[in-house]
Amino acid sequence: MSSSEHEGSKRMKTELLVQMDGLAKTDDRVFVLAASNLPWALDPAMLRRLEKRILVQLPSREARKFIIQHQLSDGHRANYSGSDIMLMCKEAAMRPMRQLMRDLEKLEAKSSEHDLALMGKEDVDVKLRPVNKDDIAMALKCTKPSTKISHLKKYEAWHEKHGSGVSAGRDIDE
Repeated sequence: MSSSEHEGSKRMKTELLVQMDGLAKTDDRVFVLAASNLPWALDPAMLRRLEKRILVQLPSREARKFIIQHQLSDGHRANYSGSDIMLMCKEAAMRPMRQLMRDLEKLEAKSSEHDLALMGKEDVDVKLRPVNKDDIAMALKCTKPSTKISHLKKYEAWHEKHGSGVSAGRDIDE
């Protein structure tokens, strides 16, 4: 624990380490799963208590393609994480909704509420369209990856030094 740490953080770390030590003394079967985006910032005492350290790579080209196909459509981005791809898919899915809202606002501006009530369903052609490739292209333009290539190399270096020799994922040069 560093001297620049906040007192509350120190107390929390100490309590966590004490509790983890207590887990080793029980006959109960306990599985501890921990995750960190900054493994190099973990306390050495915590690292000693985490027996297996596994690097989970960014999704492979095939996994990215599957995620996008599963969510919306085909596509891939080299340094997009699973969360980045999900955010991009949500952005693409919102584009037809935004278009529908604009269409409704235009319709409302053209007609008074009374006129809309008199119109038949066939007179009002405002529908939510399906997501298309243009939506995905625009979502890709405004959704940037959260992972930098330099971080990927830093994860790899940390894993080489502290990892368990198991890596779930792909090569960073793919």
